[in-house]
Amino acid sequence: MPESVPASLILDAYKEIFREARGGRPSEPLGWVLSVPDTHQKSVLSALDKERALRTLTCATEDEANAIAAGLWIGGEPCILMIQHAGLYASINTLRGVAIDGKVPIFYMIGLLQRERDKDPRDSRHSMVRWCEPLLDTFGVPHARLEGPDDVHLIAKYFKLSRERRGPAAVLVGGLRSVEIPEQPEELLKLIAGARGDAICVPTMTTAPEWRDIAPDDLSISCVGFMGGASSLGLGLALANPKRRVVVFDGDGSLLMQLGSLATIAGAGPRNLTHLLFKNGVYHTSGAQNIPGGFDVDFVLMAKGAGYRTAYAIHEIDEFKRRLPSLFRDEGPLFVELHTGLADKTPMTARGGTPFPDQVDHLRKKLTG
Repeated sequence: MPESVPASLILDAYKEIFREARGGRPSEPLGWVLSVPDTHQKSVLSALDKERALRTLTCATEDEANAIAAGLWIGGEPCILMIQHAGLYASINTLRGVAIDGKVPIFYMIGLLQRERDKDPRDSRHSMVRWCEPLLDTFGVPHARLEGPDDVHLIAKYFKLSRERRGPAAVLVGGLRSVEIPEQPEELLKLIAGARGDAICVPTMTTAPEWRDIAPDDLSISCVGFMGGASSLGLGLALANPKRRVVVFDGDGSLLMQLGSLATIAGAGPRNLTHLLFKNGVYHTSGAQNIPGGFDVDFVLMAKGAGYRTAYAIHEIDEFKRRLPSLFRDEGPLFVELHTGLADKTPMTARGGTPFPDQVDHLRKKLTG
């Protein structure tokens, strides 16, 4: 049965493929991804829009994409072509002329839209799905199925095969596309609450009201009165409690006010600190004004540059669930950017809760006895 594959795993595979194709030489971009919009691979295409290391070019037709891929290869540029099975049928003559007869190595990621979870593609009731592999077989195009995260290595294998044989090769994306991170952060907070164990949690701004309802008597302290201070408060708690995990729920607007904390945290090197950034692109609490740079601000790059041990972004709920245990286990400082929409409540619309001085006393008593 096909499983969804997090877009980040596929993008990481693309990057590694392109680095190897260039012999490890630095280049900008690392490589090219040509696409004709494919609903089945929507989550990957969406993630590519935010990916700076890869250059994405949306083509009008698959025939055009094949010809562009040929030009890129002739010019020494590595590329991957992402299409749908319908696009394969529409461009089969160009595939024959360019990739087969012309001996141009073109690697295809082909989405099997409407593939049933309980059927082999060759037994599908949908002709587009059913005839895709037989068509590739007829033209002698080697291919494999991407059925889940364990098959991601096949992308590199068949990319190399296309180059070795100087012709086409393909990986068929058969699993359902991953579900993107929910529009609101509340679901993520509930998942975190269920996995946090005895971790100290530091919510701020728009995560604070919901966390107050989820974990009213938890080892938590809300950082609301001093915007931007959550990461620094979390650092102090992590240094004081080295045997206990500390998790900061930061906001992008908040962190922008204290970017220096990234360098301070990296310099202190707390192995027990997890820094979560809920990225919605606005100052939600004060009226949802856009933050400087909006969604283009790359906090992961900043955290890596500052010296965090690990930093990455998560765009999909499936990947978040898969990585959730590691957020409380991996050695810190760990930075994770979570792309979300707006929360239902903010400190301005959901006033109340325990005053900050009382939270301080309550948490200190629990931690020091």
